[in-house]
Amino acid sequence: MDYRKAIQKLFSQSLLALGIKVGNGVLALLMNILIARLLGIEQFGIYAVIFALLTASTFLGTYGMHISIMQFYPRIEKSHGLEAADYFLWQCFCKLLRQWAWSFLILLCGAVGYYIYNLYQFETVFIGVYALPFVVLTAIGLTATEFFCAALRLKDRNISALAPRDIYWRSVVCFLVWLCLQFKWELSLSWLCISMCLILGVMVFKQYKVFLNSLTYTRSTENTPLYDQKEFKKSLIYSWVNMISMSIMFQSSTLIIGQSLGAAEAGIYFAADRLAFIMSLVTIALTLIAIPILSKAFHHHYFATLRKLYVMICVGGLTFSLPLLCLIIFYGDHILLYLYHDPLYADGHIVLIILSSAWFISTIIGPITTLSQAVGLEKNVFFVSSTTAFVVLILMTVLVQRYGAVGGAASVAIALVGQKLSLLLINGRKIFWSFENKA
Repeated sequence: MDYRKAIQKLFSQSLLALGIKVGNGVLALLMNILIARLLGIEQFGIYAVIFALLTASTFLGTYGMHISIMQFYPRIEKSHGLEAADYFLWQCFCKLLRQWAWSFLILLCGAVGYYIYNLYQFETVFIGVYALPFVVLTAIGLTATEFFCAALRLKDRNISALAPRDIYWRSVVCFLVWLCLQFKWELSLSWLCISMCLILGVMVFKQYKVFLNSLTYTRSTENTPLYDQKEFKKSLIYSWVNMISMSIMFQSSTLIIGQSLGAAEAGIYFAADRLAFIMSLVTIALTLIAIPILSKAFHHHYFATLRKLYVMICVGGLTFSLPLLCLIIFYGDHILLYLYHDPLYADGHIVLIILSSAWFISTIIGPITTLSQAVGLEKNVFFVSSTTAFVVLILMTVLVQRYGAVGGAASVAIALVGQKLSLLLINGRKIFWSFENKA
């Protein structure tokens, strides 16, 4: 594998991808800021809980498919050709559709039980009847885009994969909320959720057309055995459990804080959490482009190239996140006050510093979790993620009751850094120094 060609490809695509990802991060932050100003801190806290449920549902709804195709597509393309690999993608998408249908029925039954027993209630507010239908429909849409993005990245259609999801629908939502603020229109949380769901639906349909047009398989490939079914199912199970663990690690904090401390505290925590997430934008953008290259380098035993590209991702993330961390440490409270126009949000500056520091360390370590899954070491990720999820729930139970939102942030920080370091120690040698070292 030519290292220079890989670097040129990564550089040429990552500049635009970086712009798209940073633009998406800024838009996501801007959307949350505008929604917070429009709804007020109590309603924004409810929105934060709905967002956490939505993100967790999106993690669960992928069934690990977008990770498993990263592992199997390069193998099938190498052994059977491009048409067979494209047919494999189509098979995976059809399986995902069937799983979504069953999941929708299960979640519908869960929604009925939810409202009958009134399981989730804050001290002063209650999630409305619109919440779960919005979560289910929007999670299916976001899950579809996760699969489409992974498939199009494998086919070197990076920009087509990134742009619809990352820019367009959030721009429309931002514009809608901005209009409501400017003209002082009343927009309830229920109508806001419905609007977001409809806008996302249009974007998902557009991305589906791009995905469909990118496939090149013919009917002659339909009867060809392409992969080991048992191995693929095993990979899916591991990847899905890993996604469940990830959703517990990152979304349980908002849910537990909201239930224990009230909607306002959930809103303050969520505002700091979304701002801290910007620290990882460059690493995520570079990872989106580089993971297919790294996966192919691993399967072709080009480990020298793999190491160099991985270091580039870490250095790029460090260069971007270090100045941001310094600003957050010294001016975190002023930044929160300026962005959200409410003194209550400034109380979350300690949470902001803790979470930003954790993301900074994670950026230095690099995308070891995603890379481990992409190259077939998901079993180790399974054990580490499961342990991390169990630990974070224990920490949340203890620390949130004693230290409030700061305790929740500390729990997430410990889990995030601990997971990355554990995987680097366990999988690092297997990934970067296996077999012979080709250039």
